[in-house]
Amino acid sequence: MAVDQELEQHLSTWRGFTKLVKWTIALVVIVIVLLALITL
Repeated sequence: MAVDQELEQHLSTWRGFTKLVKWTIALVVIVIVLLALITL
């Protein structure tokens, strides 16, 4: 069942990556909103 283990590792890595991407997008959106509020 080495293939299953590899797949599981791949999935957990992918989950971590997508979580990081989501947080990055959220941070970028927050920064843009703050800049927009400051420049108004």
